Amino acid sequence: MTDQQTPKSGRTWLRVLFGLSLALNLLVLGLAVGAVLRFGGPDGMRPPPKSLGTALFHELPPKDRRELRSQMQDHGARNAALRKSEAEAIGAALRRTPFDAEAVAGVLAQGAQQREAWMTSVHDAWLERIGRMSDAERIEFADRLQASLSRMDERRGRRDDKERRRSE
Repeated sequence: MTDQQTPKSGRTWLRVLFGLSLALNLLVLGLAVGAVLRFGGPDGMRPPPKSLGTALFHELPPKDRRELRSQMQDHGARNAALRKSEAEAIGAALRRTPFDAEAVAGVLAQGAQQREAWMTSVHDAWLERIGRMSDAERIEFADRLQASLSRMDERRGRRDDKERRRSE
């Protein structure tokens, strides 16, 4: 019987080794694909942002993006607590009998006001960064922004053309 157990244990470590090798290969592949999606292909072109707001942020110089991100992380921690309390308040209002639609509407309105205040702080911080730029830096930023928006429009146009052809 011991002769039969030896080959099985030999196959087991090979399976474990194969599994680890496969996991490592998938990790490397995932990192490579993630880098291309985040930073662009061999030509270094980043994929176009999905909205004007993201374009306004992504086309800032890296130093300004880091400063803004750091500043917004402080706000983000507060927003997470606010979202949690908003979710709890909505849950409580939905469970209340009889149902009070005005209470739910009030919680939603309060959450909307908090999100609007956060967006205003983001806009103010972004505008402050733009205001510190020299004329040449601001013009360069505007050029990068325009190029990014043109790529976004071009990409949307191709997607719209594909959808139009499918529906025909």
